[in-house]
Amino acid sequence: MIVIIRILEYLIIYGSALIFSKLTLGNNFLFLNYQPNLYLLTVLGLTLYQGITPFVIGFVLYGAVHYYTAKSLPSEEKIRTLLIFGSVALLFFYVYTRKATQLSEELDYLKKKLEELLRNFYILKVSYDQISKRYILHMPLRIILERLKKEFVSGQINKAMEELNHVLLNEFGVKSFAFHRKSSFGYELIYSTENYKDIPKEVWNEVIEKVESNLCIVKSADLRLESMGFMSCIPIIGEDDNIDYVLIIQDMMFKYYTLENLQLIWITLSYLFSQYEDYKNKDIPILCSEDFTKELMSSIKLKSSFGVESSVVVVQFSNLPADIMEELYKFIKKNTRVLDAVCMYEGGVFCLLPLTDSLGAEGFINRLKTHFKNYLGVWIDERVNYSIVPVSADLKFMEELLGWKAS
Repeated sequence: MIVIIRILEYLIIYGSALIFSKLTLGNNFLFLNYQPNLYLLTVLGLTLYQGITPFVIGFVLYGAVHYYTAKSLPSEEKIRTLLIFGSVALLFFYVYTRKATQLSEELDYLKKKLEELLRNFYILKVSYDQISKRYILHMPLRIILERLKKEFVSGQINKAMEELNHVLLNEFGVKSFAFHRKSSFGYELIYSTENYKDIPKEVWNEVIEKVESNLCIVKSADLRLESMGFMSCIPIIGEDDNIDYVLIIQDMMFKYYTLENLQLIWITLSYLFSQYEDYKNKDIPILCSEDFTKELMSSIKLKSSFGVESSVVVVQFSNLPADIMEELYKFIKKNTRVLDAVCMYEGGVFCLLPLTDSLGAEGFINRLKTHFKNYLGVWIDERVNYSIVPVSADLKFMEELLGWKAS
C-alpha cells in the first residue's frame, strides 16, 4: 500500500512538472536541451531524495508522454542526457544513503552504550547502605523489600499487587500504572490501577519494540512518537534474558520522576519477581536447602543485573556438641532479617545477607561473636570460625561455599 502511494506521489509531481513546463515552454516542453528544463530538475530532485524508483518512473513517463505527443520515441541524445544526469543523481543518493546508514548504526550503538553507562553509573556496585543514602525515600530499600516479599511469596498475586500499589504511591509517587505478563500471544494485562487508561497502540508498539531490543528502562523522552498517557516502561527480565513482565507507569509525581528512582523500582521488581522463578531444572548445586538456594539465586540476579552487593557469612563449628550447635543456629536464625536466609549443614551455618556488602557482613559477624561470648564464654572463639564470601555474578563463589561444606 505504501509503495502504491509513493508511486502516485511521483506521478502527481511529474505530472505537475510537465503541465507547468507545457504552460511556460509551449510545444518544446519535452526537450531536455531547453534551459532550464523543469522536468529534468524534478527527476534529479526526486532521484536524489528517493533513489532509483522515481528515476525509473520519470524515465518511463517521459518516454510515454514523448511518444504520445511527438508520435516517436525520444532521440538518443535526449535519452543519454536523462541517463547521465540520473546516474549522477543515483550515485550521490547511494553514497550518502550508505553514509547516513552507517552514521545511524553508530548513533544507535552509542545510545545503547550511553543507556548502559547510565544504568551502571547509578546502580553498579552499590550495597544496601549506599542505596539507602543515595535515594531520597521515606522507607529504606530493605524495608520496602521485606514488606513486599511477604505478599509475593504467599502467591496471592492480587494482594501482592495491592501492596505494591501502596508502596509505589507512597514511596515513589507513582499514581497510575499497569502490569503486563508476556505470553505466546503477546502481553496480557494482569493488574492496573483504577485510574489507568490504555495507551495508544502506536505508542505501545514502539515502547515494546524499544524495551525488547534494549532490555532496559524506556522513558517518554526516548520515543519518537507523541507519548501522551505514558511516562516510562520497566521490564522484569527472567531466564535467558527474556522479558517476563513489564510495568507501564502512566502517571508519577514530578519530583520522584528521576532515573535513580526508576532504577530503584527496577531493582525492587526484579528481586520480587525472581521469587517466582524455578531453579530446580538448572545445573545449580543445592547447598543445604532448596529455599536457601532460591534466595541465593535472587541475590545473584541482583548482582548480575544491577551490581547490588550481597554476602554469604559462613559460620564453621569445630568440635562442638550437637545441642550447642543447634542452639547457636537457632540464635543466628532468630537474629536475621526478613530478607536474610539461614540454613544449617553438617558442621556449620550459611547466612545469606542480601543487599549487604563485606563491611555490613563484618558487622553481622561481630554481633555474633559478642553474643556467643556472652552466652558461652570466651572459649567459644576457638571453636567457631567465620568467613565472608561475596556473591558474584557467576556461580564460581558457589565452589567456595561447597568447599566449606565439605571441610
